[in-house]
Amino acid sequence: MFWAPMIALGSALGPGESVAALEAAVASHPAATSPGATPVATGVDAREHPSSIPHGGGADDGGDDDSKPRGSEAAFHAAFNVVRKTFVASLGVGTVATALYLARRSRFAQMRAMKYKMKKNWKSRQMTALDHASAVIFGGTRRSVGESKLEVKVDRHKELKVLRHHFMETYPKLTFVTGPEAAGKSSITEKALGDIEYVLKVDLHKDQVSSGSLGASELLDHLCRRAGFYFPTTVLADLGIIQPSSSGSSPTKAAAFRREQELALRYLEYTCEEIVSETGQYPCIFIDELHSLKDAALTSSDFTRFLQWCMHITDSGLAHVVFVGRDTSLTLLDQEHHDLRERRIHFPVDFPIVTPELVKVALRHADKGRLFDGADEAKLLCETFGGQLRDMEKALDSADTGLSVSAAASRMVTETSHFIEQTILGPILQEVADADKQEDLEASYRRYLRCWNMLVLFSEAENGVALQHDRLIYEVFGEHGHEVEIYVDKGLLRYGWPPLGTDKTFEVILFPVSQRFHCAFRQLVNKPGLNKVAMDIKRHLAKLELKGTQDTLSERVQLVNSMKDFLPEDEVKPEMESVWKKLKENWEDYDTLSDTK
Repeated sequence: MFWAPMIALGSALGPGESVAALEAAVASHPAATSPGATPVATGVDAREHPSSIPHGGGADDGGDDDSKPRGSEAAFHAAFNVVRKTFVASLGVGTVATALYLARRSRFAQMRAMKYKMKKNWKSRQMTALDHASAVIFGGTRRSVGESKLEVKVDRHKELKVLRHHFMETYPKLTFVTGPEAAGKSSITEKALGDIEYVLKVDLHKDQVSSGSLGASELLDHLCRRAGFYFPTTVLADLGIIQPSSSGSSPTKAAAFRREQELALRYLEYTCEEIVSETGQYPCIFIDELHSLKDAALTSSDFTRFLQWCMHITDSGLAHVVFVGRDTSLTLLDQEHHDLRERRIHFPVDFPIVTPELVKVALRHADKGRLFDGADEAKLLCETFGGQLRDMEKALDSADTGLSVSAAASRMVTETSHFIEQTILGPILQEVADADKQEDLEASYRRYLRCWNMLVLFSEAENGVALQHDRLIYEVFGEHGHEVEIYVDKGLLRYGWPPLGTDKTFEVILFPVSQRFHCAFRQLVNKPGLNKVAMDIKRHLAKLELKGTQDTLSERVQLVNSMKDFLPEDEVKPEMESVWKKLKENWEDYDTLSDTK
């Protein structure tokens, strides 16, 4: 800022001290202390009082050389007076600017700014982005995708009705709206909040945050600035006193920044209280894309402080707080915070139900100028992508480059199956190759087969692609049920919930993360190469089991032989026949698997 240096000078010296210091500097100037120089009257303008500047007589007047006027000295005095006046005026500007800064930092101004920001920013968003973003979810409008257009009309009014009643008719709660990517979570929430006048939204996809533990502090920074809080760091950074963020290495700087965040949250609390008393309506704090914060940020002390503050303002009846993100974020927070589990409300949002009759696709080729009938394409897109409208748009984008819709959809499914093969199956096979002990080798074999059987079970699932969690544990994982969470964390599976607004019996079910992943599962289990790998692993695992059984039976035969002299023959003979029969069957199975008949 232009007045920043003036504030620095004005804060260091008072006006009288500043002028005195400048006069002292002038008095020490060589021109002022040269022989024959007249002391400078610093309080008088030399231009207004020429008599203050000595005039010596010329050569004709008989004056000596020392009394002659000195041009450089006169110029110096004139320049000094100009600098002095400018400096005094600058001190006045600095004083005014300082007063304005302190006024803006006052509690009254901060709260007025917060109310203005919460209302203005939300209303402007309602008039622009909200209507466009929710059009695809709630209406029969069309969204352009390059030159192609996708027309979809999806009924989400039950979910909207439930959320709107929650925000408009109930006491403030800490709310989590979760679901898979591109299921319409943000659009439904924004639409439900449309009748609330004061909403403070932070979009962590737009206001990006770090992936590490600093992400929570950056969330607080975005929240405070979006609320209109005026940080002193904007001035102090201009002066070079501190850094404008908490990323500085100094603990003092981080502590100062944290104190300012706490002050901002306190003012925001006062603002919410004032809004409730004036309007009778609860404001809302809306944190979108919560999954942008990774595990380190969600478990950090900064996010814990923010979560405790959110629970405080909802318990006090000051504002709704809603987090929108994926199920994995809520699961982690539930594990870390027992008090959160007791307070929060969970609204799951799944993909909309889309049928070929509801999907009308038109592919316009600008070079040929003709419009294709979308019936076949609609059926293909529904079978491949289900309610994932974003995947449909991506397929149309690819088709716009010259591919057919079927080729674009097939390419996306193939890319997904390759991703699963490289990130899920590949590392397990690497463990098999690196195993140097029989126990490790057998464990890796079993883990691969559990993963493979899971893919097979999902690919053959009836009634859609959902599987009961209990069935998956019973038929596939057994005592290794914790591995289900690994595949959820890796983005392969997701939990499903009954639709909002229905009275269906609650049951924990699992889905592939999208319909495209379900198609990729089917493609993987039908690949001849992967089928051969699975059969080889089954064969090797059976050989290891048979070998272990054979060793056990051999030890049993030796034990019976050593004790036959002490046992009746009618007891030894049946036991030996049973063992030898089992050994023979085992050897036959072993030879079959080893191809060594």
